[in-house]
Amino acid sequence: MRTVTPVLGLLLLTSLCQAESNTFNDNADIYDPGKMPALVAANNTAEAYRYAKKHAVYQEGNPDFDLYFGISAIDTGQVSEGIFALERVLLIYPDDQLTRLELARGYFLLEEYNRAEQEFDTVLANNPSNSVKRTIERYLNAINVQQGRYQMTSSGAIRIGSGNDDNVNNGPADATINIPLLGTATLDPSSQQQEDTFNRLGIEYQLNNPLSAHWSFYLGGDADTRQHSTEEEFDSLLYSVNFGFRAYAGQHRYQLGLVTQQFDLDGEDYRNLNGFNFDWRYRLSAQSLLQVYSQLAVLEYPNQPVRDSQYTAVGSGYTRQFNNSTGTLLFANIYVGAESADQNTEFAKTIAERDILGLNVGTEFNFGSALSLTTSIAMQNSDYQGFDLFFQDKREDEYTQISLKLKWTISKDWTLDTHLSSSQNDSNFDINEYERTEFGVTFAWQFSTG
Repeated sequence: MRTVTPVLGLLLLTSLCQAESNTFNDNADIYDPGKMPALVAANNTAEAYRYAKKHAVYQEGNPDFDLYFGISAIDTGQVSEGIFALERVLLIYPDDQLTRLELARGYFLLEEYNRAEQEFDTVLANNPSNSVKRTIERYLNAINVQQGRYQMTSSGAIRIGSGNDDNVNNGPADATINIPLLGTATLDPSSQQQEDTFNRLGIEYQLNNPLSAHWSFYLGGDADTRQHSTEEEFDSLLYSVNFGFRAYAGQHRYQLGLVTQQFDLDGEDYRNLNGFNFDWRYRLSAQSLLQVYSQLAVLEYPNQPVRDSQYTAVGSGYTRQFNNSTGTLLFANIYVGAESADQNTEFAKTIAERDILGLNVGTEFNFGSALSLTTSIAMQNSDYQGFDLFFQDKREDEYTQISLKLKWTISKDWTLDTHLSSSQNDSNFDINEYERTEFGVTFAWQFSTG
């Protein structure tokens, strides 16, 4: 019986993307049994396939030949031919997990998802290495996405957590601030930095209903409530509903949707948001994804109409998965936006009209199949358009947040998240400068159907 060697994960991952074509000199008359494994290990499966075709007449049926013939054929787009070769290997070595893994990939590429899932599950049952498990999980997630194009699927989660926030009101730490028009002023203690503990409860649900092989309708909703121990005036409830359509064309996915959201503070309606968004995603390879999106929203503040505005933004993101010991995931996102005040007054422009530039960058590290660490940094620059009479200037803010999240996957349905974030807002207006650190633990139950 063959066993899965450490090269298994490398072979599977390198076979996920189109191999570069380098030139290797070979002798067409003499078959070298070590050449194809070397070519595949060097990520040159195109040359390996050409070499295999020269010797296929005499070597087909040889499992050592068929294994690499199958891998290289699948990588070069000859998926059916590769599947036939790998099936011949399994007839002789039914316990060869490397061959079964590559066969599952071939079924996946032919969109035979049930057979692919069965083969992936068989490999998982044999307890492969952590890197192989992560690769299989990515394929299984992709299968779920693809199957969602043909059958109704749904997913959701319920989260409960608690933590500590050392600045629930985003207040300045210093009680004394400088107001150019008035001079030095002392803030009321309630306007300064306030620390408190909190409990939170969240729920979310998403449904995807295919209308055809290339179109689907989605509907989702979520709600999150946060209750503080003493600073109850900052208790909040945020809930939203979103729906729209998705279109699929090869490696492209397009989404156009509407969203409505309400944010309650201290039991009162604080802000309403209604808008639409467009999202385009292109899968560059099995490990990388490109995203471009735009948003348009109308913001209304029932008790502060001077803050009413319209928000627009466009952005782009990139995600890349690496095949290393920690299965590192890199993600980055950059966006530009503008908020325009509904009221055409200088005061409204000082608080509700601004130009925005933002950037988010992060990494995710996986330690085994149950533990992951996500680190990220978010930066946003806001240039307000109104001249503030009291501060004798236009407001400029530079916001930075650094976050850490440790996630423990207890089982398929249960997770435990521990997060720590530190944020800082630098402003040319003293009253808007603050620092904030939050720590929390969240326990979640997740489910999916379809």
